[in-house]
Amino acid sequence: MRMEMYLYFTCKCEFIFETWRTHDDDHFLFAVGCFLSLLYSFFHFFLLNSESKLYGLSNLDAFMSERLFYGLYHTILSLSSIILMMLIMTMNVWVNISCALGLTLAYALTESKKQTKVQIN
Repeated sequence: MRMEMYLYFTCKCEFIFETWRTHDDDHFLFAVGCFLSLLYSFFHFFLLNSESKLYGLSNLDAFMSERLFYGLYHTILSLSSIILMMLIMTMNVWVNISCALGLTLAYALTESKKQTKVQIN
């Protein structure tokens, strides 16, 4: 059996789960779903880039509690990556654009913060 994978432009979409479904006449719910996808991808980018900041927080005294902390962080990061992948694999153009826009905005914000901290003597 061959699975055809192509992008489509309709409002008929299943966001991650089958129960989170919109139909062609649910334009408002679809717009809310795309906005939430944008916000989630924005959050995912910051979660992905917070690893370097977390390694600077070595206030955890015990070695085992530090390992549990980083294990929990990587578990949450893996689940977040799977959810973002499921959003992209809806194969809806508008959901893909909203995810890409959220990641792009988050990247632009983090890069603008990095560039403002650089001082030229």
